[in-house]
Amino acid sequence: MEAVPPTTLRQSLRGCVDDCSIRGLSWGAKWAAEALNSLPKSQPGDSTFQYTDEIGSRRRDWNSFCSEEESDRYALAKCYFDCREYDHASETLDHCPSSKSVFLKLYARFMSGEKKKDEDSEMVMGPIDGEVTPNRELQPLIAELRTLMKRGCQEPFLLYLYVQTLPN
Repeated sequence: MEAVPPTTLRQSLRGCVDDCSIRGLSWGAKWAAEALNSLPKSQPGDSTFQYTDEIGSRRRDWNSFCSEEESDRYALAKCYFDCREYDHASETLDHCPSSKSVFLKLYARFMSGEKKKDEDSEMVMGPIDGEVTPNRELQPLIAELRTLMKRGCQEPFLLYLYVQTLPN
């Protein structure tokens, strides 16, 4: 039996991630994305991938990434997000500069804080009467979003997230 070339294996796994995600098979997509991200990095010239969008650039193509590796990391993070593993999703996208990746990373942090807030607000026998537990991710998230806005970021989804995190 011949070994499958890495580029063919990557393409097959990417197709599996997409097919499983479209069908709502979050755990299958997660498995395929983890397998894809465990492969050795591709060599320059191995792909026909288009490298583009970084945060703050003028380009507004939300379906573009800076590298093939970032695209694969995004697919894995999205699978973690769909499985409600928000911390894992956010950590997966550290150092990914595209607008799409930055949004998912920050939104995953926001959702992680909401999930923890809900968990902290409950006791074994039911909800706690009294104070509502705050989302501990909000203040650092607002600070990071403010920094992006001060740098002139005009990405619509990041602006949306910024407005959603501001106090009433």
